[in-house]
Amino acid sequence: MRSIWIGLAVGLAGLGLVSGAGAVSLEGSAQPERDPAVTALPALGRVGELGQTRYCLRGRLDRKRAAELVRLARDLHADVSRRFLRGRHPKAELPPVEVCLFASPADYLAFTQTLFGTGNTISDYGFYSPLRRLVLADLSIGTANLRHELVHPLLFDEFGELPYWLNEGLAELYATAGRKGRAFVLRPEASRLRRLRRALRAGELPSLDALARSGYREVYGPQHGLYYGMGIGVLGFLERRGKLDAFVRELARKPMTAERQQRMLGRFVGQKAFTDWLRGTGAR
Repeated sequence: MRSIWIGLAVGLAGLGLVSGAGAVSLEGSAQPERDPAVTALPALGRVGELGQTRYCLRGRLDRKRAAELVRLARDLHADVSRRFLRGRHPKAELPPVEVCLFASPADYLAFTQTLFGTGNTISDYGFYSPLRRLVLADLSIGTANLRHELVHPLLFDEFGELPYWLNEGLAELYATAGRKGRAFVLRPEASRLRRLRRALRAGELPSLDALARSGYREVYGPQHGLYYGMGIGVLGFLERRGKLDAFVRELARKPMTAERQQRMLGRFVGQKAFTDWLRGTGAR
């Protein structure tokens, strides 16, 4: 979730809105029921094939805008799949992820309150619920939040639980990516890197070992700006070094313990190499 209301993890889990490590598994469970409010939205297009994570885009948008968003979702699905996934999905067939799109904040807020009740606005701009197999996105500020949320179901269906910093960091790289044809050029947002450099100068930057040990509280709690940003920065560093694809594929193998994350961050990144990069022109 890009802009998240910071609450108790228990509350999020109760609504089926936790994405990333700690999220529920759908294997062996009943298929999620589709809320009538979701299925009442017009279908705009479908993305993905049998054996893959599939999207069904919905919303009340004009035809041109709908076609643009379906192309965006198709390109993102193909890019993430090519770089990080294994092709056909190894699990039993899962239902499509319903992607509900809204042209205004008012429409988005009204819909979230219809589904979850007044006062349960989990994010101002969008979120992914693995239990409900549902993505919601407010398009009034652009498509960055939609890109971010579309990454989560692809990772969850393929790998299940991932470290929060990796799950959010990779999704955010796609949110801020440039485009080269149909491909996505992954790069951290400059403002994120500036904040990390300030924390480094102040002696407040979490170490790679601390990142490996981080959990829900660090990534979404009072220090979320640092840990969320560290995930983005580390993955951006790996992308610049041409190591991101291999790192994600290897780290996602079980078990994803803190100790194993520490070893891999040491091998693929290195504390000195990362802080030198952050200080230098490579992170500007």
